[in-house]
Amino acid sequence: MRTVTATTANRSFSRLAHEVSSNGETIIVVLQGKPLVQIAPVGQENQKNAAWEELMTHLRSVKPTGGPKWTKEEIYGEALCL
Repeated sequence: MRTVTATTANRSFSRLAHEVSSNGETIIVVLQGKPLVQIAPVGQENQKNAAWEELMTHLRSVKPTGGPKWTKEEIYGEALCL
């Protein structure tokens, strides 16, 4: 994954779009050094969603191991459990 400035993305969007579609690379566009948007191939988000759903299906099918049972205070600290 590489980054380009917003100015560069504006000036050469067609070239960047062609690069992304041909090699599958995702490009992050930054503005003043902070990520603004990403240019990614179509379908990449669908792959992420499918992987997420597969993981969640698996996790729902796994039985708990019977590990320790923690209280809210142990997990979050007493200050957060008023």
